[in-house]
Amino acid sequence: MTGVLILPSAAPAGRKWIEDVLPGTIPAELPVAGRRFIEHAIETARRHKAQSIAAADWEFSPRLAQELGDETLPGGPVRYARAEGAPPEGLDGLASCGGPIAEELRDGTAVAWGLAMPAGMVSPADFRPCTPEETAHTPQGLYLFEGGRWSRCEKGNIPLAGMKEWFAANFAVLGRPDLFSMPGYTSEKDVHIGINVVMERGTKAVPPLLMLDKAWCARNVKLDGNVIIGRESFVGEGTRLKNTIICDDTYVGQDMELEGKIVSGRRIIDARDGTWVDVENPNIARSGTELSGGRMTRFLRKLAGILHGASRGRRG
Repeated sequence: MTGVLILPSAAPAGRKWIEDVLPGTIPAELPVAGRRFIEHAIETARRHKAQSIAAADWEFSPRLAQELGDETLPGGPVRYARAEGAPPEGLDGLASCGGPIAEELRDGTAVAWGLAMPAGMVSPADFRPCTPEETAHTPQGLYLFEGGRWSRCEKGNIPLAGMKEWFAANFAVLGRPDLFSMPGYTSEKDVHIGINVVMERGTKAVPPLLMLDKAWCARNVKLDGNVIIGRESFVGEGTRLKNTIICDDTYVGQDMELEGKIVSGRRIIDARDGTWVDVENPNIARSGTELSGGRMTRFLRKLAGILHGASRGRRG
């Protein structure tokens, strides 16, 4: 591929669930197994030896543009720019958007359309010519522009357009370390641990598991597979998690049973049907930023030190 153009757009209907689960998050920065969607997309393009990578975003972030444009970025800078005009319905309308889209659209350009990632390495043999309907009303996926014509990748995608799809995608990506880089280090197969992670005595973990930086599990926590615990999050004593995502900066109370759930601050979401409840009791679930005087993990570490010290004093 001579180049890759990433269009991390989301339809208005798909945008609502992002606000429900991760308020203030743009599609390009949607977290997937500990890394942002656009990071996975860029890495995939580099694995396919793309000579140039550009991203055109209708929800442009100046901060992200500065970050991706850094000359010291491994693999080189990525051109990330604001997409012009309204998102077109299909590939035929891309050239009319101007800006980085028109500039990058040339023979050999792959276009990653919407919130989807390839489920494996692809080759030219995996593409078939698009039908007129596909070019006019384009489903999300990977496309190739060659000889003035469009082809669609048939290898399959990992979609993220809806909440249930995003939930499943986290674990699909977590299960493919051969294709996607995971944050942190790997202590055993399918277990990925960030820096300054705490797992207190009696905590048991079944892979796959991802614990991001400064995540903390109290005593006797059971992590029974397909668990992602976000940065600076805390899981209380005796709680059991299975097939569950705990978002960044989230506190989960003790002795809870969570399966098939997403916990984001005070919000607990059922990943099967998208229903959710905002918890009133802060001892069950809350945002780490609700604690005054600093970040949640600093408070909890200090509290744990006091309690453990008091326990040693009583034993003495």
